[in-house]
Amino acid sequence: MLVKENENLRSRVQQLESSLQQRAEQLSQLERRSEQSEWRRAEELRKREDRVRELQLELDREKGKEPVVKYVTQTVEVESAATVKQLNKARQRNEVLAGRLSDQNERCRQLEEQIRKSDEYSCNLQHKIAAYEREITKLREELLKEIGHLEERKEEAVRAAASCSADHFQNLQDQFFSLQKRLTALPPTLRSMKTDYASLRSQVRNFSDFYGSAINEAKKQIAAAINEMSEANKDLLEKYRKEVALRRKYHEQLVELKGNIRVLCRVKPVLKEDQHEEGQSVVVATDPNNESSLTVISKGKGRIFELDKVFQPQATQEEIFQEIEPLVTSCIDGYHVCIFAYGQTGSGKTHTMEGTVENPGINQRALKHLFNEIEERKDMWSYTVSVSSVEIYNEVLRYFLTFVSSFLGEIPVIYTKSVPF
Repeated sequence: MLVKENENLRSRVQQLESSLQQRAEQLSQLERRSEQSEWRRAEELRKREDRVRELQLELDREKGKEPVVKYVTQTVEVESAATVKQLNKARQRNEVLAGRLSDQNERCRQLEEQIRKSDEYSCNLQHKIAAYEREITKLREELLKEIGHLEERKEEAVRAAASCSADHFQNLQDQFFSLQKRLTALPPTLRSMKTDYASLRSQVRNFSDFYGSAINEAKKQIAAAINEMSEANKDLLEKYRKEVALRRKYHEQLVELKGNIRVLCRVKPVLKEDQHEEGQSVVVATDPNNESSLTVISKGKGRIFELDKVFQPQATQEEIFQEIEPLVTSCIDGYHVCIFAYGQTGSGKTHTMEGTVENPGINQRALKHLFNEIEERKDMWSYTVSVSSVEIYNEVLRYFLTFVSSFLGEIPVIYTKSVPF
């Protein structure tokens, strides 16, 4: 039932994410269309302005020639017919240029009308973009709410599974202790039966029939008692194995609910020497009320990252190990487990993994817990532990253990396209 609800919630989250992606794509398309329209409008306006300037320059040149023509007309108006003809041609040319200027003015007015319509279209696009942004914000809020409900249900399921596993294990321990008490009380009973058997043998030594029947009856009672204890022991052992399997199943469900692949982030505290440097500022911010959110400030803008869990700068080594302690139990149950720290130089990887003698890190705590679990299960299981230590430096794989390095030496690392290192 819990798995089905979890799948439904995941499908709902995926639907919201796809809808949010579609809205973002529509918004991007509208922005591109608006930019293209603005670019075309500016280009056409520039061409019109260049054409108007060219016509204006040509008109100015013609106007500059007009006084010469008028002067010639005034002085040679009656005497020269050729001059009159040239004057008429100049007037006709001026009329043509004036008509062309009028056409250009009309085209400028049409262009202004087109610009006004384009502004209206851009305004409509901006309104649509604002509406899409509001809708995207609403979808994001719904997505965050769905994720919050999913996290709450997951935590409830984890608590219920942990409580159920603890109750079953306690019942199993009570049954095991009661069986131990019964087995402890069995030897005195057997000794008393042996004493009675010896006394009867001395008393009825001459009465072979009675002696034989008494011996047979005693053997039957002893065999019955032993069979009863053996059956009880087998039944209890079977129950114990079932409870171990059930505990393992609940543990697997618990780990699966938390995530088979988990990414944890530990924020390094600001060092004292860094606090006195000028121009330095904290670029990583955490939310005490949200253990899975981290904000990184870059170029004046904050970017939020969602992880499985974020440890505050004041988190201790014990708190971090408690988060990954169930993985050691999964290793004992037969699953492959890998724990590694990743980050730039000086980010605190060595401190987290190795720690100090007084405050050990994940490596020492995990090994200690591993051997404690092996010691507790030594009556039922036998474990073999092997250790290897390697280093990859300058694309060469080196073995640190002497008995391995003497045979293998240095092995170069080969990169492939199908399986990148």
